[in-house]
Amino acid sequence: MDATPTSAPDAVAAEETAVFDAVSFLARLTGDSDLAKTILAEFLAHLPKQLDRLAGSIAAGEGRQVEAAAHALHGACAAVSGDVVAEVAAAIEAAGKAGDLAAARSQFALLQAEATRLAETICAFPAAAWAASMAAL
Repeated sequence: MDATPTSAPDAVAAEETAVFDAVSFLARLTGDSDLAKTILAEFLAHLPKQLDRLAGSIAAGEGRQVEAAAHALHGACAAVSGDVVAEVAAAIEAAGKAGDLAAARSQFALLQAEATRLAETICAFPAAAWAASMAAL
């Protein structure tokens, strides 16, 4: 998957866009779509590493490392308005803090699926949708 958000077909299904709130994200950047695309490209470049770090921490059974890795992912996803993924990461963060590695493990598959959906949505976000998001500001 290309780490740079690009133009895609005209329509993106509502279910796919729900994972990414472009209007909120652009509003925090005062509508600077070039900056938004740069930040999103960096986010996408680091997302696999963050997921790998969290998976390794869960596999190692290290609650504090799970908490720290999930916290970093939670913050990164919240920063780009990937709220669904941020919420799942927050649940894993809480599980790590509580030492409940079984709960962290059970949430990780959902996290991976939602993170994949977020990345795909960002990459497929059409140029027309960027313009519509700008108009909504």
